[in-house]
Amino acid sequence: LERIRKDREVKRKRREEVGFILIALAGYTNAGKSTLLNALARENIPAKDQMFTTLDTTTRRFKVGQKRVLVTDTVGFIDDLPPFIVEAFHSTLEEITKADIILLVLDVGEPWNEIGRKFLASLKILRELKALDKPIIVVLNKQDLTTKADVEDKKKAIKELADKRGMVIFDVVGTSAKLNQLRELYDALERAIPALPKYKPFEVVIKERDKVPQVVALINSIGEILDIEYGKPTKILAYIQVGMIKSLTRLGVEVRYSPVEAE
Repeated sequence: LERIRKDREVKRKRREEVGFILIALAGYTNAGKSTLLNALARENIPAKDQMFTTLDTTTRRFKVGQKRVLVTDTVGFIDDLPPFIVEAFHSTLEEITKADIILLVLDVGEPWNEIGRKFLASLKILRELKALDKPIIVVLNKQDLTTKADVEDKKKAIKELADKRGMVIFDVVGTSAKLNQLRELYDALERAIPALPKYKPFEVVIKERDKVPQVVALINSIGEILDIEYGKPTKILAYIQVGMIKSLTRLGVEVRYSPVEAE
């Protein structure tokens, strides 16, 4: 297990160095996490209706706008997960603790009492993993199995339950991974990513006009442009991953921390 953990840590650091946002799929078993991974990555990873289908982590890439994202599927939670199970699957659960954003996936087609119970069971595991400091997007998956009104009622109930427990949830969205209904999830991610602590406001000054398209493309892949002032020089105000500043300076541009302008 120790060798596996070290290997995963090396891979994670490399992914962060090249500007990927790390997202972990978490949640109760059989909620459709593997199907959601398939839909996001547009690939076909086996998705089975049984516990512990995902015993190893499966990581795939996709994009949110122009931002590069890696999403990892993890072992499904169960109520009162025994300590020896937590240890045995530490290498996959550890992906949750290292992620930038957590997608907590629940089956919205189930009765509310089951959804509420599994939501609290999942929060308990995340608390034990010390992962509640990360943006958590609750994904009510399988919305094709129920009505729109039912989905909206359960979104509201999840938010109320989280408030009662003092938990901060970034958003609650409805999806159908099976039918590729992911718009709400993409919208939530587009709001969550620029708000991550790794993003800071910078002003990028480009003196050579022919470099502008290349710099703009790079910033779009690792951050969010707030404003562009074309001219000699061209100035760009953007939220950029701090760890990716060197990638910009290698292009021969000036990068200045700019908190005042971004307010």
